[in-house]
Amino acid sequence: MKFSKIFSRFNRFLAVCFLFAFSSISLFAQEEPKFKRENQSDEQRELVILVSERSLNLNPHTSSFSVESQIMNANYEGLFTYNPKTLQSENAICEGFKISRDQKTWTFFIRNTAKFSNGDRITANDVKNSWMTLLATENAPFSSLLDVISGAKEYRTGTGPAENVSINAKDENTLVVRLTTPVEYFPNILCHTSFAVVHPNRLVSSGPFKMSEKTKDGIRFTKNEYYWDAENVLLPSIKFLISSNIDENTYQYNNGQIDWAIDGVETSKILSLNDLSLAPQFGTEYMFFRPVHEPWNNAKLRNSLLTAIPWDELQKDSIVKATSLLVPLPGYPDIFGVSEYDFDSAVELFKEAGYGDILEYAVTEEDWSTELASEQLAKLSESPLALMIAIPATAYSLQIAALLRQSWAKLGVNLYVQQIPSDKYFQSIGSIDADILTYNWIGDFADPMAFLELFRSDSGLNISGWKDEIYDSLLLESSSCKSEDRYEKLSEAEQYLLDQGMVIPISHTISLNILDKNLVKGWYENAMNIHPLKYLYIGEKQKLPNVVLLRYGN
Repeated sequence: MKFSKIFSRFNRFLAVCFLFAFSSISLFAQEEPKFKRENQSDEQRELVILVSERSLNLNPHTSSFSVESQIMNANYEGLFTYNPKTLQSENAICEGFKISRDQKTWTFFIRNTAKFSNGDRITANDVKNSWMTLLATENAPFSSLLDVISGAKEYRTGTGPAENVSINAKDENTLVVRLTTPVEYFPNILCHTSFAVVHPNRLVSSGPFKMSEKTKDGIRFTKNEYYWDAENVLLPSIKFLISSNIDENTYQYNNGQIDWAIDGVETSKILSLNDLSLAPQFGTEYMFFRPVHEPWNNAKLRNSLLTAIPWDELQKDSIVKATSLLVPLPGYPDIFGVSEYDFDSAVELFKEAGYGDILEYAVTEEDWSTELASEQLAKLSESPLALMIAIPATAYSLQIAALLRQSWAKLGVNLYVQQIPSDKYFQSIGSIDADILTYNWIGDFADPMAFLELFRSDSGLNISGWKDEIYDSLLLESSSCKSEDRYEKLSEAEQYLLDQGMVIPISHTISLNILDKNLVKGWYENAMNIHPLKYLYIGEKQKLPNVVLLRYGN
């Protein structure tokens, strides 16, 4: 989506609106209002959703991007699903559960009416087999979230047998899971599509819809008549249109042929500004170190670089500037974030790290823009202290890299820039050989661990390669804390991560969707920008496509 266009036109307006929304509402509502339909059209029809052309991984065990989860919640469902308003967990294939007194044994009760799209019953053993397959799948990013189950980590990492994994189907309707430590947010984790019930035949669905057609131009899902809650699924079908033809996509949206554009349109040409849905998001744009090469495993050296960054310049295009990894959550303690530019302190940290002699290669800010620049840069290129940053090949990322290169040149550090095609960057980020990478992360469940898990040593989501026993122990300790103390311990872990100079926070992200919410009902702005498709339906209000002639003519 071309955010730059809309931000250039409405930047001040959007910033004011967004900051008001960000400061006046909780990202995750504490209540769980019951979903109810209103203004329902008598004629339900296929809903058309636009996503830009990309390589989609629709394997729930190995996918990691939010747009993939958005698509897959059509045909995959697990024990729980998200409440469309609050993002808190709601019972799905599980009709209820109980927790033991020590809060380590969870017993889930499977609905008698839960069926796959071929009519087969979904049993506790199907849930077990799905989770065991996930644990055995190589490069399954979210599988490590099941490490809280006794024996799961050992089986996942190849150090323990399958029979030691404490996931047991007591009978067809009863699944018993034993945890290593109490985890009160367990149902919120299990909403994610990675933990859905998967049939051995991947064409068979466990969710409200089933895939009926897949081409390079789109994917169609039709209603799963065997779905346990089929009577409350109103849409007969959903089509995900896959296209990067921005002009044609924008025309089709304005003409009423597309109902919801996730991206892929020219926002400045949308006829109704009321259709632009902007919301705070449980997400952060940041850079991180991959400290696997000397000397970037030196925390003092990393902090020296962070202190030499002109943060105001770095974050000048950010709607909501970030100083921490996590978006502030209700009840979460304040963090002493990363935001201070102090070049003198940067030099002192540089010397304390043992690299004071590198300062002789420094290029001053004045030299950078004079005729001496080429001579100075030649000297900088001889510096023994160099690092590589990998970025998507976009003007925005290049601008940031150029700022960092100039800032760190003042210390005598030579930054090399590796550009990766933007459509391949995030898919390949785990295999890129670089010292610093840029990332955008949206939390996958309503808890700080959705972010802190990214740096846990044994996590499948840890692409930084950073391993730290103190950080891991703080996360482990938080699991056994009482709920009122748990956030305190998690904030200690985040503070430690920031103090180690591992993260360069840039901004807390926003979501931008284009749809008429009087037409697409059951859709709510929320912090993870995930919208359960089973709740969507067509409202009474219809678009008037003839207004397109005002913009496009015949």
